[in-house]
Amino acid sequence: MKNTKLTILGLYVDDLLIVSRDAKHADQIMIKLHERFDVKDLGIASKCLGLHVEQLGGGIFLHQQSNIANLLSKTGVEDCKAVKTPMMTRCSSLANSDDAPFFDTQLMRETIGSLRWISNCTRPDITASVNYLARFVTRPTLRHWRAVKHLLRYLKGTSTTGLFFQYSHQANSALHPVMYSDSDWAGGQHDAMSTSGEVLILNGSSIAGYSKKQTTVALSTAEAEYIAGGTAATAFGFSNTW
Repeated sequence: MKNTKLTILGLYVDDLLIVSRDAKHADQIMIKLHERFDVKDLGIASKCLGLHVEQLGGGIFLHQQSNIANLLSKTGVEDCKAVKTPMMTRCSSLANSDDAPFFDTQLMRETIGSLRWISNCTRPDITASVNYLARFVTRPTLRHWRAVKHLLRYLKGTSTTGLFFQYSHQANSALHPVMYSDSDWAGGQHDAMSTSGEVLILNGSSIAGYSKKQTTVALSTAEAEYIAGGTAATAFGFSNTW
């Protein structure tokens, strides 16, 4: 639409972000907010909900170095040696682990919850690993906890990895989302269940994604791919209503 002043307000409890195509329009909104509420203007966003926001020349870079450092400290692995992969070798055997139980189930659940937040916000590269490890939170063993710590060691070595959102080169140009889906047919060795994965790309960067175990046993690679593709198509249709 011509001459449309699009301004988006993102509110979480008492944190507010304003995104606008028109700086003057954003300033007018701030003036109105000051008239009604006790508002503190912190200027250009640099941090929100634990996410670091870096304004670079060609776009905006988001990462979670602080969140990762806090999680490493909470779990007592801040001095660990970094590794290059998010999962241990032979991780599929975790489903049949008969190792000694890990009794601190609360720490296990809290750690997986924190990993989910990190994954959902800026780290799609650990989504599949977090989803897999989350299957063992109710009755974890020491081997499961070692796998979680392996993932934490991977995050230590990649704590500044994040998402870069490139500026559009054309004013008022339309953004075209692209959805990808995949599956690992019969990846679950103990139950032959497949896992679906999807990622939604907008302007060259991931804005949403998930990894989830399928609810039925696929009898072929094609069936597993159709299930994953159907779920992705549903999510893609919803994204086009934004």
